[in-house]
Amino acid sequence: MRIKAFFVLLLVNSIVNAQLNLFSEVIVGKDKIGLLYELNIGTIIHEKQQLKIGARLYEPDNLFERNIPGIVLGYQYRLLNTERKLNVDVGYLFHFTSRELLNHDITLFDHKLTVVPNFNINKNWQLIMRFAIGYDFIRPTIIPNSNQVFTFVNYEASFGIQYAININTTHQ
Repeated sequence: MRIKAFFVLLLVNSIVNAQLNLFSEVIVGKDKIGLLYELNIGTIIHEKQQLKIGARLYEPDNLFERNIPGIVLGYQYRLLNTERKLNVDVGYLFHFTSRELLNHDITLFDHKLTVVPNFNINKNWQLIMRFAIGYDFIRPTIIPNSNQVFTFVNYEASFGIQYAININTTHQ
C-alpha cells in the first residue's frame, strides 16, 4: 500500500509542475520466468527522476500456459549523465500478475533493482538496455487459507526504445 501511495504522490507532484515531460517506452526482454514484453508510460520529474506505470505480458512457458498480462510500476533516478548522449539510471521495478487456473490461482510479485544504460538518439528518442536482479514471490492458493509462498532470485536483461514529449503547461 505504501508503494502505491508513493507513486501516486510522485505523479501528482509532476502534474503540478510548470512543465509536464511524458514518455512512452516499449521493451522486450528475458528473465527467469520467460520472454517478456512491456509497454510503459511515465513522467520525468526534475530531469533526473522517472516514474512509470505500464503493462507486462509473458509468453507462454512452464509457469504460464498462455499470455498473461500484469501491471508494472517503476522508479528510476539518473545516476550518470555524460554529455547528454550516454546516461545511466538506477531504480526499482515492481510487477504484479495473477493467474486463475482450474484448481488454484497463482499470484506473482516481482521486485527488482535496475541498472538502465540508455543512449540518446536525439531530443525525443532513447535506446534502453535494462539489467535487473531481485526477488519473486509466487503464492499459489492450492489449499484454501494457505500461506504458502515460494521465493526465488530473478534476473532480467531487456532492450527497448523510449519516446519523450514535453508539454508546456505554464499559465500566463
